Amino acid sequence: MKEKTKLFKMIASIVCVMMLLTMFSTYSFADIGSSDKATITINKLEPGIDLTAYQLTTVSYDFDNNQLIEPPYSWVAPIKTWLQSHDTYSIYGNDLEKFEEDMNASTDTKKAFYSALTAAIKDSTITGLTTKTTTASGTLGDGGYPEKDEQLTESATFSDLDMGTYLIVIEGGYRIYEPVVVNATPQAGGGSYTLPAFSADVKSSTPTISKKVNGQDKDSVSTKDVINYEITADVPTYLPNTIAKKYYISDKLSTGLVLHTDSIKVYGYDEQSQEGNKETLLTADTHYTLTTENAQRPVADDNQNVTFSINFNYDQISSYEKIIVRYEANLDTSVQPGTGYSNKAFLDYSNNPYVDDSFKTQETGTDGDPDTPDDPNNNVTVFTYGIEVTKVDKANPQTKLTGAEFALSLDGQKLKFTKVADGVYYQSESGVESMAVDSNGVLKIYGLDTDIYTLEETKAPAGYNKATETKEITLADKTIDGVLDDDSDGVYAINFTNSQGFQLPETGGIGTTIFVACGIVFLGIGIGLMFVAIKKRNVK
Repeated sequence: MKEKTKLFKMIASIVCVMMLLTMFSTYSFADIGSSDKATITINKLEPGIDLTAYQLTTVSYDFDNNQLIEPPYSWVAPIKTWLQSHDTYSIYGNDLEKFEEDMNASTDTKKAFYSALTAAIKDSTITGLTTKTTTASGTLGDGGYPEKDEQLTESATFSDLDMGTYLIVIEGGYRIYEPVVVNATPQAGGGSYTLPAFSADVKSSTPTISKKVNGQDKDSVSTKDVINYEITADVPTYLPNTIAKKYYISDKLSTGLVLHTDSIKVYGYDEQSQEGNKETLLTADTHYTLTTENAQRPVADDNQNVTFSINFNYDQISSYEKIIVRYEANLDTSVQPGTGYSNKAFLDYSNNPYVDDSFKTQETGTDGDPDTPDDPNNNVTVFTYGIEVTKVDKANPQTKLTGAEFALSLDGQKLKFTKVADGVYYQSESGVESMAVDSNGVLKIYGLDTDIYTLEETKAPAGYNKATETKEITLADKTIDGVLDDDSDGVYAINFTNSQGFQLPETGGIGTTIFVACGIVFLGIGIGLMFVAIKKRNVK
């Protein structure tokens, strides 16, 4: 038993020695030399964005004895001057210990301070700071918009920095970056000070925008239908004291789509709402300003002119996770069957919240990656279809017939149409049920949704029998791409035949003689029967 105890003690001692050796071999403590400089690497960045480091404090250091000198840290002169004159932060101008105590006590206090400091630097209230700049590798937009944090794979490094505290401002990306503060100061350990390489992950958010039509990415509709659109956009996070918090949602409808202005409704969405209803109807002139006449986005580009634009009061909507915009529209009688009619939604927002005129745009239908094709379906597209009827002689199909009229029914109910040209009709809520072919015997029935229709003739051409049979017409487009499943490019073509009606032979023909002779015979028989009846009555 004693032998086992000795063995366990020996093993424990060896393990302790190995652990100590491992600890001392892992860390190398080299004295800081007067020529040593700091490096700071910032992670979780988009490619191609710009970073600027502003020095806030300096370090007093005795390089001969490798130790800090009291007081070890001091504000650089421009920062100290700003603090001393500030209504809220003047106490920190001569008391770094109080500053450190307050910043460590509250995250909100820390964010508010560094946001106010960044704003003062960016609006040139504070000048004369020592700065360093760098850029993340790559090109902004490569790989698409980084909607998720794991898509942020780039880093950027500042080198040759004097020891001190640095405020790092990140600008120019699609994401909205919070300022980063890094203390590139001597680090105590092993009885000495070192100046290791410093790094920090940045916090950021990306507002994105998406859109649906009738709850889908694309849909088939008629010119009679009311089309329902829904836009959803993230509300970005801006720190207190930021200068720029602009936030616009706009929409541009293509020709052929007509906006129902009064239908526009705006909601704030909060997933964490405890009241059951996660949506709150927002109020115009309080939460936002709506423009529907001569509307423009705040960004000058090819799509600056839009159908409507909503300018939000960020402070009124900042508590919501998302904004939802719903509205209605319809197709007009200029649309062509088989053609897609889309509209694009835009989100314009301040991406550099400390620069007043900074904007970045997210839009539906694009992913921001120049190396991949945009997806037009993300613009939400609606398609409509048509039927073209050609009226022909049954005995001679090359002969087109005029004067015919038709009706189209769905589920036994005749549909109504608006005439826009000779032989051209669009489905509507009110109008005519009987549609006439044009001078070439062609009838174009446009603005139809996919469904199974019944076509019937309501009036035949002069000299022809009216058809008693009806035609069943199926408009189907499973992929909703404007091409009917029978590959007819959105228009179902059909020939509707007629036969000539019954006619008497020409005057003097044998047929007329026979009819006249038969008439005389029947007339004689009738007269004879009449005389017989009179004679019988007289006898009585």
